[in-house]
Amino acid sequence: MPTPPTPETGAAPAAAPELGELVRAAAAATGMPKATVNLFDGDRQRQVGSHGFAGTDSPLADSVCAQVTGTAADVYAFTDLAEEPGFTGNPWVDGRSARVRGYASAPLVVGGSTIGTLCVFDEEPRALSLQQCDRLAELAGEVTGLVAPRA
Repeated sequence: MPTPPTPETGAAPAAAPELGELVRAAAAATGMPKATVNLFDGDRQRQVGSHGFAGTDSPLADSVCAQVTGTAADVYAFTDLAEEPGFTGNPWVDGRSARVRGYASAPLVVGGSTIGTLCVFDEEPRALSLQQCDRLAELAGEVTGLVAPRA
């Protein structure tokens, strides 16, 4: 029987080191200094693996990732969130939680439902190439395999 995800990591204990490796790989592949795996849990966003900053839980209503992510396997990328009208009052953009400018996320989709994202960001504006977005999507697929609820 597979090991269920733990509340601390959202992943099976044996998967936790692999999750960290994938988060670091996402940062390296995109050139973004910060990366995280966000899991959507009711009305909360749990950051279960972070690189470049101390991850934290936050209200789902404040989540940039939850706001932009649908059920498609699309990568959402913004050169400068501070210039996007829908995000100027977001605490992750306006400085209350962080000052996210360059941003991209790829959804973690299980059975047609988005359970979270693999997200990369910077405090400076930053554009990603198509190849970087494709790599982020590939890594999100690997993350999904680690954090997806196991039957």
